[in-house]
Amino acid sequence: SAGGQHAKSSVLSDLLKLFESLAFEDTPLVRKAAANNLAKLADIVKDQDAYLRSLIPACLQLAGDPQDSVRLLSVEPLAVLIQELAPSASEE
Repeated sequence: SAGGQHAKSSVLSDLLKLFESLAFEDTPLVRKAAANNLAKLADIVKDQDAYLRSLIPACLQLAGDPQDSVRLLSVEPLAVLIQELAPSASEE
């Protein structure tokens, strides 16, 4: 239903805003937790390019984090995110 889809869209939007705030948090352990859950969040929104694209700034923030552990946790999910957004060779 349209109402259900709007509610889901609203929840996803709120979830992405919360994730972004965690990715830019001053506390390293909070950023580490965000990086650790990035793959799960990307999996939730994987079929919706607009949401995936909105994850990119937070992903780049985590990938460039001063803490090694945060950077390491963000690399694999970021690669998956890029693959999801890039058109596959078979579609060309």
